[in-house]
Amino acid sequence: MMAHGHVRPSPGCPRCRRGHAPWKTARPEAVATVALVGSPNVGKTTLFNALTGQHQHTGNWPGKTVTYHAGFVEGVEDLLLVDLPGLYTLDAWSPEERVTQEQLALYPFEGVVHVVDAAHLARDLYLLAEVLETGLPVLVALNMWDVARREGVDIDVDQMAALLGVPVIPTVARTEEGVQALKAALRRWLAGTRSPGRPPRYPQRVQEAVERMQTLLAPWLAEWPLVRQRWLALKLLEGQLHLLDALFPPEQARGLRARVAALREEYRRRWREDPALVVADARYGWAEGLWRAVATVRRERRFHLTRAIDQVVTHRWLGIPLFFLVMFLVFHLVINLTDPFIAWVEDVFQGPIRHGLLWGLHQLGAPLWLRSLVVDGVLAGVGSMMTFLPGLTLLYLFLAWLEDSGYMARVAFVMDRVMQAVGLHGKAVLPLILGLGCNVPAIYATRTLDRWRDRLVTALVIPFISCSARLPVYLVFGMAFFGPSTVWVVWGLYLMGFLIALLSAAGLQRFLGAEGEAGPFLLELPPYHWPNRRVIGRQVRQQVREFVVRAGTVIVAISVFLWVLMNLPWGVEDPRQSWFGRVSTWLAPALEPLGFGRWEAAGALMSGMVAKEVVVSTMGQIYLGELASTPTRLGPPSAEDWRQDLQVLGPGLWTTLMEAGRNLVGWRPAVFTAAALEADARLAVALREHFTPAGALAFVVFALLYVPCMATLAALYQEFGLRWAALAMGYQVSVAWVSAWVVHQVARVLWG
Repeated sequence: MMAHGHVRPSPGCPRCRRGHAPWKTARPEAVATVALVGSPNVGKTTLFNALTGQHQHTGNWPGKTVTYHAGFVEGVEDLLLVDLPGLYTLDAWSPEERVTQEQLALYPFEGVVHVVDAAHLARDLYLLAEVLETGLPVLVALNMWDVARREGVDIDVDQMAALLGVPVIPTVARTEEGVQALKAALRRWLAGTRSPGRPPRYPQRVQEAVERMQTLLAPWLAEWPLVRQRWLALKLLEGQLHLLDALFPPEQARGLRARVAALREEYRRRWREDPALVVADARYGWAEGLWRAVATVRRERRFHLTRAIDQVVTHRWLGIPLFFLVMFLVFHLVINLTDPFIAWVEDVFQGPIRHGLLWGLHQLGAPLWLRSLVVDGVLAGVGSMMTFLPGLTLLYLFLAWLEDSGYMARVAFVMDRVMQAVGLHGKAVLPLILGLGCNVPAIYATRTLDRWRDRLVTALVIPFISCSARLPVYLVFGMAFFGPSTVWVVWGLYLMGFLIALLSAAGLQRFLGAEGEAGPFLLELPPYHWPNRRVIGRQVRQQVREFVVRAGTVIVAISVFLWVLMNLPWGVEDPRQSWFGRVSTWLAPALEPLGFGRWEAAGALMSGMVAKEVVVSTMGQIYLGELASTPTRLGPPSAEDWRQDLQVLGPGLWTTLMEAGRNLVGWRPAVFTAAALEADARLAVALREHFTPAGALAFVVFALLYVPCMATLAALYQEFGLRWAALAMGYQVSVAWVSAWVVHQVARVLWG
């Protein structure tokens, strides 16, 4: 996220809007700012990425946790494109919708690029009517043009442009078809006269009411010329009174609310109708007339692939088991393909890279303590982070593939019944699914829920969803203890976290009490399509880069910090007598009933509160670090060391690739064979010396459920305050302790 160096005024302050728009901090010299608007699932963000390439940045709206994306259009000088949150109508209620509504109403954009779905044009014309009503110059991008042609929908682009009075450009964002034509239209559009288009016309009685509303607002808006007064008057007539809160201080807003409400009530008494319904009916009539004038449906397919797949994927009884099967296959592939690379990456860092650093430090005459700090502190942290990347990259890749194909929307649909059973809205499953990648954006994603209680309950249970940062913990313990059963253990942990999240949600709903009935679950199911490799590649690269920057820096810093703690007081030889060991020893008795009441385990879990990725690197420091301080291991590498390094980089890589290939095509049904176990990482070998299988299973359960990382706690604090963040912390520790104790007792009975 972008960090801004000064305090900004309220995002609703029109007088400050040009100087304090968050994206303006990137390039103050930008001469044109254009909004990108569209409904969900029309390919708006894909088109944004195609237009801006890598020239984009991300941040939060001032005073909100709603994310914005802004970027400069490639090949179009001084044109900044702002991707506003998607919405179906400018009658906004959710935070994302209100951001789009307020920005279109108050910020002086030079124009709007409105992305519509050509295959479902009739549906998107209502929002287009509202955008035209703002008075801003508009350019229409007819996206998904290929899908429209495939569905037999013909659109007369020239006729549509003539009727709307604005340019209309067909595009296919996934393949970047039409993107150059859109850029050329933007150049002509910005260089010439821009037309606001032809919005719907309303009955005379509505026009008169809008004019009276403008007269009422005029004295209040005299000093604020940026506000689009006619559009604001129309929205207030429709009942969007929250716009007054964005414009005025609370006392003034309350006074104006009463006067606006009186004017609306006068209209209802005189004409015996709701003005919002009259306006909506006029828009629908305008949209239907435009659709009939420009679109022709050649045929309706008797057999539609999307409908055929949805008969199975969204089936009442088959949909949920199919979802869990899909996730099981994802984790199975992640583990099978990444297991060979984990050992190879560790061999590279413990071999060629370590030896190269030691050789360089020896040539510089570095003292023993500095060599230990670089090799056992910095390099240990970097190496630990790099061992995570193969598995995390594959997990990001599969999740992005499922999302871009359209399947994730079906998951939200089929899980609606489960969500309703625990008192949550069906849309709550989307933040939970996002939590599989990272809990922090998942908590921010709860802003899409309408009810505050739904937001709170969903955010409190999200930390039980196993984020990708916990996967390395499962893999390391799987390598050490569970062998061929690792995939079942990992899948079971993810399932356990999900079930505990649902049970906790049901309990929290009872604890918080009733807050009315949840609204109907509305979700558009986009057509299935083969995911675009550019879109997926860009998304995976961004997520991996964020992991390296966010988690990688924390891991390295914590690794160095732990090295210091384990070497204080200076000269300590037994890690248990170090400062870190003393604190961990004090915590260890609380973990004794769980089967891992050792200071090493307590220390690893304690460091995991900073970032879950640090658990593995901490164990590596504790169990393997004591071997690194000897002069022999920190001396210059020998000729034999260099020969072994060449084996790692050459034949070792080829062997790793072949092993991953055999796992992929199913030559080995097991994830870890006996031969692979013999070649386990040194940490896995050390774990087998300090944990029992029952204790190891209890440990990974505790790691799944206990306190989330500090970034997640910070997100909870920012969204809901200190009281709820502290409650979440205490509740999650309690659930983790009880669950790990039960698992340990059952495992002892089964395994002895």
